Amino acid sequence: MKNRRIKSLILIAASILLISSCGKEQGGEKIIRPVKIMEIKNSDAVEYFSFSGITTPSKETILSFKIAGPLESMNLTQGQSIKKDEVLAKMDSRDYIINLEVYRKKYEAAKASADNAVLQYNRAEKLYRADAMTKKNFDMVTAQKKAAVSLLKEAQQGVENAQNKLKDTELKAPYSGYISRKFVDAGSVVNAGTPVVSLSAEDNPEVTISIASKDIDTLKNAVSFTFVPNDSEEKEYQLKLKEIGKNPEFSKLTYPVVFELLNADGIRMGMSGKVTASVKRNDNSPIIIPASALFEDNGSKVYIYENGTAKTREVKIGNLYPDGNIIILEGLNKNDKVITAGVNTISDGEKVKLIPEESETNVGNVL
Repeated sequence: MKNRRIKSLILIAASILLISSCGKEQGGEKIIRPVKIMEIKNSDAVEYFSFSGITTPSKETILSFKIAGPLESMNLTQGQSIKKDEVLAKMDSRDYIINLEVYRKKYEAAKASADNAVLQYNRAEKLYRADAMTKKNFDMVTAQKKAAVSLLKEAQQGVENAQNKLKDTELKAPYSGYISRKFVDAGSVVNAGTPVVSLSAEDNPEVTISIASKDIDTLKNAVSFTFVPNDSEEKEYQLKLKEIGKNPEFSKLTYPVVFELLNADGIRMGMSGKVTASVKRNDNSPIIIPASALFEDNGSKVYIYENGTAKTREVKIGNLYPDGNIIILEGLNKNDKVITAGVNTISDGEKVKLIPEESETNVGNVL
């Protein structure tokens, strides 16, 4: 009985020792955490800069009457298509018709007077040459002819001006397009130069953005531009830089930039979207990494992957981009391998392992 009890105690003790030994092995096992890295490549990479843009007409004109008066008719709607020389609005023309008739009568009277003065001059000239008229009388007839001809010219100019004013009671489209805005309605009394409608060209739409002065050189050095509408993100349109404004926009500290759409199929005016400028980096370009690679520890720092070990390095940071990337001004060099994922789970000098990149032909790592 005693021997059986001793054997039981030995078995229990051995079991405890075995369990304790296994526990120590498991507890002492070092976990090697997985990380992702980004290698600092040669500076021939392409940077992408994005701006908010909107499609605009290549030409927009605010139309107004050259004369004043009550607006008789204007049957237009915003967005209505217009042909060149189409009448957009009419002003009450009654006063201008009367005015034209007055000037026509003045012209007729002046013409009759001038015709008579020329006839008298021709007769006087013959008499003067035949020494049958004194020079004084001939000079008087000559002066009368000049005055009559001058009055005729004034009357003729008056008729032309009256005709132009009557013609100006109709507001016509200088080119084909569409009505983008209406400023007044029929029945309004408008002055000369008062905006009536805005006409926009339908062909050759453009894309416009606003940029800060610091972005001007970026656009000048870009190798390509694209526009993606917000309501049609699967479609990308190629752009060509047309103009960078030399003066900032009114009440803003930004400069207008205009792009030509190389293919405008499916584009409507007023579409908002994203303009992306592709800029090739040169040797002097700053290094750019994901902001998620940074951590704070008495300054901005990153982890560098070296032979399976994470090593801390201090860096000097620059601007943060909207896409989540950040400029590194100092601290990183070509061929450095920056840890970009797993940063919050590791420490300086810790062993790490790389997460293998998924093959495009081995989705899910099943091979």
